Amino acid sequence: MSSKFFVPLEPPWPESAQGQLIDVDAMRQAYKKGSLDAGVVDALNQVGFVWDLRQYKWEQQLFALQTYFNIYGHTKVPYRFIVPQDDERWPTSVVGIHLGNIVHKWRQQADVLPPEKKLQLDTLNFVWKASSCVVLPWSRKILALKTYRAIHGDTKVPKGFIIAQNDSNWPEHLWGIRLGGIVDKLRRSLRKNSKNLTQEQIDDLAQLGFVYNFDNSITPQK
Repeated sequence: MSSKFFVPLEPPWPESAQGQLIDVDAMRQAYKKGSLDAGVVDALNQVGFVWDLRQYKWEQQLFALQTYFNIYGHTKVPYRFIVPQDDERWPTSVVGIHLGNIVHKWRQQADVLPPEKKLQLDTLNFVWKASSCVVLPWSRKILALKTYRAIHGDTKVPKGFIIAQNDSNWPEHLWGIRLGGIVDKLRRSLRKNSKNLTQEQIDDLAQLGFVYNFDNSITPQK
């Protein structure tokens, strides 16, 4: 419900309430000051009224992170991750939460978050440094490339390509990976003859017909 809500002039709303303004903010302020009638407080409590909106949002966001942790075993939430609909593993109360963006903000606010909130996050092994979230094992990068090639027929991954959430064409543990950025770094390493890649890794890419400058591909070394 918005902070100010006009009761619609139609059923199923009671006729006596239709057209009335419900000022939610005013009720919360009156409650904090202790000036709200006890009967009103009891009635609102019975329908689960939220008195502290900030605390409620925090609890919902933390619940979403806990659920993510239960599903994936970590809190390295991709920046673009949004709690999906039609996934029975997720409670309906957190569907639609932009969890990736929220987690990003928590990292940025690490120095000013209240100690009790930081402690709650730490109990979930919260990853405070974003750099810790982007390290992927080589096997996962290769699997992502293989899957991309199976879907698109080549390895010409656009620089901005991100593996979509809830895309059944992709293994779930690859969802949210910024494959375009990974491939861009691989291309630059190959063009510069960088020692960041082993010969075995170069051969893995060659087996996939990896394209490193869109005019050339690499071939396995025999």
